[in-house]
Amino acid sequence: MESGAAQECSSLPNGAGHEANVPESAKSIPNQTQQGPRPSLEAGSLNTSASASSYVSGAHWVAILDSISELKEQVQSEDEDISKDHEDPLIRAEDHKPSLLFGYRCNLSKEDLIATLPARPMVDRWVSEYFNDLDMMPHVSCLHTGTFSREASRFGSTSSPTESGDSWGGATSSSGPLYLEQIVQCLVLGDYSQGGPYVIETLLHYFMIEHLRRPDTEVNTWLLLGVILRLGLRMGYHRDPSQFPNLAPFQREMRRRVWATLYVADVWQSIQIGAPRMFQDGQWDTRDPLNLVDTDFDETSSELPPSRDNGEVTHISFAIARFKLAKVMGAISDIINAIEPDPFKAAKAEKMLQETYDSLHPILKFTPGRSTLNEHPRTVLHQFLLAVSLHQAQVLLYQRYLTMPPDGIDSNGPLNVLINAALKILEYQNLMDLEIQPGESLWTVSSVKGPILYIGTSSIDSARD
Repeated sequence: MESGAAQECSSLPNGAGHEANVPESAKSIPNQTQQGPRPSLEAGSLNTSASASSYVSGAHWVAILDSISELKEQVQSEDEDISKDHEDPLIRAEDHKPSLLFGYRCNLSKEDLIATLPARPMVDRWVSEYFNDLDMMPHVSCLHTGTFSREASRFGSTSSPTESGDSWGGATSSSGPLYLEQIVQCLVLGDYSQGGPYVIETLLHYFMIEHLRRPDTEVNTWLLLGVILRLGLRMGYHRDPSQFPNLAPFQREMRRRVWATLYVADVWQSIQIGAPRMFQDGQWDTRDPLNLVDTDFDETSSELPPSRDNGEVTHISFAIARFKLAKVMGAISDIINAIEPDPFKAAKAEKMLQETYDSLHPILKFTPGRSTLNEHPRTVLHQFLLAVSLHQAQVLLYQRYLTMPPDGIDSNGPLNVLINAALKILEYQNLMDLEIQPGESLWTVSSVKGPILYIGTSSIDSARD
């Protein structure tokens, strides 16, 4: 039987029901990705190379052409001649590109950028610290530690990672804010607008550094994220990679991890900035990442192993859990940005949100009264971020009721949910105030010190009025 949440919340995401422990209300959502690979024309066309990556929908003439082999070979031959002209530096001069995106002029060569790196032992230490940095933790899942380490070794020995592209150096440089300028130089030198290996990963890490350098979400970083999200669409991350046989199993799984990161960033930043999100449900079908540790697979894998049990916590468990919540929060974002309020749809979305949170592994959830003394700092941060996401979404969903006249609408229930959620946020704020004191487990983590927690205080004050 279909649940009321799925029947009434038509904007809820199509991909919310892939794992076995997803709530029943989420399982009833139409799930296109469980139907298996689609015909290539419907899936669209994805073309990748060592320096570029592009996707077009099945309705685009390129995708239609790809389905006609005779014409495809002829046009490819003509395109090769044209592309040689486009490689001319005069034709691809910076003056011919939008200054907003390419206003930064990179006068350095790849060799110049490599020369700016410190000694290899220092780089190795910073890279190691980066993979364990709690602030960067949500985006580390975009990188496969084993593959990255091997490519780092080749980079150090050859100083010319041609297969990885110029943007690879940006991913390495992002291990410290001192190299922020070098990240931009790597991206511009690699012509990031063309896509290619490590471009989205580098842009995401660059975005995270820029975001953490500021006390709150700013329009500039939100605009930067918009560029990243559009490039992600251009590179086809919104379509499940199983539909593109030219992608290796390793590439498919890493693309799912990247998509989950892009989706969460879109929802979270849109809520923070108070604007509609960019990714719309019904226009993507990328599956959830598998619950795998990086030692389970690598670039040499001929096929992916079965996903570990959802009850087994891995380093990717948090990213999967946050993605699950984000899919419901995305629908909530649509509701709160709608011109006309829909109390019934809001109630169903709130129910699904709570059910999704309840379905998460116990170690990822705050337990009232449980001491955090024996918890790993990463575990505490996971619990905090997921719990705050839940309660912030509840507050935002029902904040409208603080100023709405009754008009026959029973607002007592929503107001109770809002007040309880705001009180929970204040409770977590008190816990985090203790954890971020100098010498405590999270005192170096800046991502829990932002004004996101002020929403609890402001909501309580508004409710009093």
